[in-house]
Amino acid sequence: MYMLIKCILKDACISKELDIDYFMFTIPTGSSDYSKKIYRNCIKKACSEIFKLQIDDSKIIIIEEYRLLSLCFTTKSNNNSILLSDIGNLTVDNACLERQNENEKFKLTHSSAEVSGTELIHQTIEKYNNINSFNLMSAMFSSCAKSLNEECLFNIIGSDENLIKKLDTDIEKAINNMITPIFEVYMERNIDQVILFGAITDQPYFKSKIEECFKNANDFYSKRVFLKKEFKTILQEENEIKYHIHECKRTALIQGIEQLLKKAILAPITLIHTNQPTFYQERAGILLSASRKKRKKQSTVQSNVINISEWLTIDFNINKSTGDGISSSDFEILIVKFRNTTNLNKLTSITRSNYNKIGLFDIERHSTYSIEFCKEITACGDNFDVKVDLNKIYIRYMEFDNYMEQSFDFNRNICVERVSVNEIPSILTSNESETMVNFYGNPIRAKLTVTLNKGTIVNDSEQDMLFKSM
Repeated sequence: MYMLIKCILKDACISKELDIDYFMFTIPTGSSDYSKKIYRNCIKKACSEIFKLQIDDSKIIIIEEYRLLSLCFTTKSNNNSILLSDIGNLTVDNACLERQNENEKFKLTHSSAEVSGTELIHQTIEKYNNINSFNLMSAMFSSCAKSLNEECLFNIIGSDENLIKKLDTDIEKAINNMITPIFEVYMERNIDQVILFGAITDQPYFKSKIEECFKNANDFYSKRVFLKKEFKTILQEENEIKYHIHECKRTALIQGIEQLLKKAILAPITLIHTNQPTFYQERAGILLSASRKKRKKQSTVQSNVINISEWLTIDFNINKSTGDGISSSDFEILIVKFRNTTNLNKLTSITRSNYNKIGLFDIERHSTYSIEFCKEITACGDNFDVKVDLNKIYIRYMEFDNYMEQSFDFNRNICVERVSVNEIPSILTSNESETMVNFYGNPIRAKLTVTLNKGTIVNDSEQDMLFKSM
C-alpha cells in the first residue's frame, strides 16, 4: 500500500516546492478504523519521503467515498428521501439523505458499498475469448456508440449479428445485476427519488440499458422472495421508481471534494472516522461439497448448498485402516449477510436458483474444517450433528447411551475473502477436494478432534426437538 501511494504521488507531478497544508485521500465505503489507520501510516511515510516533511496526523484527511457522494446533492428538492448512487468500477456506493419535512435539512441516514460496479460488464465481455473488454469499452466511450451494432466497433467484436445479439443480452443481464443493489436500498429505505452518478451513465448505450432496468424494476421485485411483510406493502403501493441521472463530466468524488473544501472554509478539517450502522442480518452457514444422508429421514442433504438451518446431520466415513470416523469430506464455514428486508424465519439454504432473489448482501469466507472422531464414538452411531453460530461450532454425537455435545471456538476475525452476490455461484460449484487458501495461496484448514469424556450431555427434551426437526 505504501509503494502504491508513493507511486501515485510521484505520477501526480506535485511540485515539492508547494506549501501543502493538508493531504486528502479517499478510502472505500465501509472500511474499518483499523484499515484507515494502516492507510494513514502508509500515506504519512510516503508523503514524508517525497516532500521531506514531518507530517502531523491531523494534516492527513482520510474520508470514505460515500461522504463525498453525500456532498454532491446541492439542489433543492420537494422529496424527503433521496438515494445518491455512484456506479464505479468495482463498487456501487450508496448514500441516503432523509428529512421529516421540507423545512428541515437533509441528514445522512444510510451508506453502503455494493461490490457490483462496471467490473461486472468487463467480466461479461471477457467471457468472449476474442473480445478485449477494455478495447471495446474504450471504443464505446470515445465514439458515443448507441448500440453494439455500429461499424466503429466491428474491428473489435466483428459483424456476426448472432454474436452481437448474444453479447447485448449478456451485457443487459450484467447491468441488471449491477443495478439490483440500488433497488434493494430503495425498497428498504422507502426512497422518494434515486439520483445516479458515474461515467457509465454518460455513455449512450449503457445509459439506455440502465434506464431500461429502472423501467422494468417491478420484474425484480416480483421475483424477490422471503420478504418481510412490511416491505411487501411498500412494493404494492409503488408503481415505478423515480430516478434522475446526474449529468456532469466530473466524477462524484471530485464534486464532493469541491463541496467539502467549501465547507472547510467555515469549519476546521479533521481526520474522518465513521463507524457504519449495521444494515444487514448475519447468519453462520455451512457449505458441504458432497451428499449427506439425514438421520431418521433417508433424504439427501444437498451438496454445494450453503446451509443456514439450525442443525445439519452428517454421516461418518469410517477410515478402514484405523477405524477412526471422519466426516465424509471437509466443510467450509461462512458468515452470510442478509439485508434487513429479508425474512429469515423460513430460509434454510442458499442455492444457485435462489441466491439473487433473497436479499443477500455478501458472504465472508473463513476456513475449511474437518472433524475427526475416536473409534469409540463412531461405534455408537452412524452420524453426527453440527451447528455453527457467529462465535462457536457445536458438535453433537452419541457416546455410548448418551447424546453429547462439544463446542469449539470459531475465530471470525480471520476472513479469507469477501464474496459479492454475483460471485456466489462460483463457490457453489467448487470441487469436493478444494480447500480454502489465503492471499498467498496457503491452505486455510482447521481440524476439530472429538474425543471421549469431553462433552456435556444434551437433555432429552432438546434431543427430541432436534429429531422432530429432521
